[in-house]
Amino acid sequence: MSWVVWARVLPAVLALPLGHVGVRLAVGLALGGVLAGLAPAAGPLTIGGVVGEVLLGLTLGVLAGLPAHAGRALGVGQPPLGPLGHLLAWAVFFGGGGFVAWLSALGRTFAALPAAAWPDVAALVAAGEALFYAVVVLALPVLAVNLAVAPVGALLERLGAGAGGRPLAGALRPALGLLAVAVMLPLLLDVLRATWRVGLTGG
Repeated sequence: MSWVVWARVLPAVLALPLGHVGVRLAVGLALGGVLAGLAPAAGPLTIGGVVGEVLLGLTLGVLAGLPAHAGRALGVGQPPLGPLGHLLAWAVFFGGGGFVAWLSALGRTFAALPAAAWPDVAALVAAGEALFYAVVVLALPVLAVNLAVAPVGALLERLGAGAGGRPLAGALRPALGLLAVAVMLPLLLDVLRATWRVGLTGG
């Protein structure tokens, strides 16, 4: 029944306004895989329980994404990005500890409200503090990435437009790609070590 964990994790991560949806799906699957082994035992599986997990995950993701959506509406935050911008966004996300922050936030919701423990309004109310914490911590990496990547993304768009777009993008892609790989490799190793540590200690 550990697969029920993904019913909460995937909607939460997919609803967050960060990067390409395919990468969010991969991150959500990785988070669910770690939490499936750590989350408290789920209650008896019911249709209501699975639906509740999906709705809770969506609610967490939507609420956590509201500050980023509001910032974009006011012209502050990440503009539309191409492949290089998305690569930079995820480099900043992993480098800033975003994966571990999401792991901690979602893990706390399972500690307070075990998977498939639905419908239980009293348990949901009692878990309010953990759910609020999760919303805040899920939101922080999104805001940080949006604010950090926005100036660079805008600059790349202006430079690309000034040079006709494709020629400059083609010239920049290898250099930025190598830079992103050089930055992300040690950071991904840090993420793996942190995930391993969380898996061993349970927190």
